[in-house]
Amino acid sequence: VGLAQALVHDPEVLILDEPTTGLDPNQLVEIRSLIKKVSQDKTVILSTHIMQEVQALCDNVVIINKGKLVANDTVNEVIQYNQSSQTIELLFSESIQLSDIEGFNQNIRFNQINENKWILSSNEESDIRTELIKYLISKGLPLQEIKQTQQTLEEVFRNVTK
Repeated sequence: VGLAQALVHDPEVLILDEPTTGLDPNQLVEIRSLIKKVSQDKTVILSTHIMQEVQALCDNVVIINKGKLVANDTVNEVIQYNQSSQTIELLFSESIQLSDIEGFNQNIRFNQINENKWILSSNEESDIRTELIKYLISKGLPLQEIKQTQQTLEEVFRNVTK
């Protein structure tokens, strides 16, 4: 109702504070769609602590921590700029042990998600995927999938507001 009241006056700038709080999934989709449609012709400022909302609705993000501006750019640029490490997800066709892969590089942190899936984190500047693939092949490990993952905006928010 509040959103309808604001739109009836056809403002040039619309400021929304937590517009999707308390909505069920169907209402959430409808309100997101409405906000995206309105934002084609108007400036929409969205205030929220729900980073998934920001990623779903916003082109630009501003993060303020204790009154100080800590991030201000496109959503993708904020994520990219604050990416603290390379994160690589490995999926094997069968179970492997830490001892099978930890010899690759001492500067990599390994985290086992389940018996076939591992997450590797590295602060290396260069992309390590090519060398990693060569290593895994040389060890005869049953690699099924490798992909580089990106931090979510929620992870970035937590890092820049610590």
